[in-house]
Amino acid sequence: MQAQHDGALRKDVTVADLTMMLALLPRPIPDLPVPPSPQAVERYLGFMTDGLRA
Repeated sequence: MQAQHDGALRKDVTVADLTMMLALLPRPIPDLPVPPSPQAVERYLGFMTDGLRA
């Protein structure tokens, strides 16, 4: 991936990892009384993408 080549993305991240992360992000959490707000989803996505940085 270009981001890995540029040194911006961890070397061990694969396309399958990114696909799985994006697929799991919008899934509802079982028994959660209130669904997360759009702001919360953005916050969690930020945590996930920060963890991918090299």
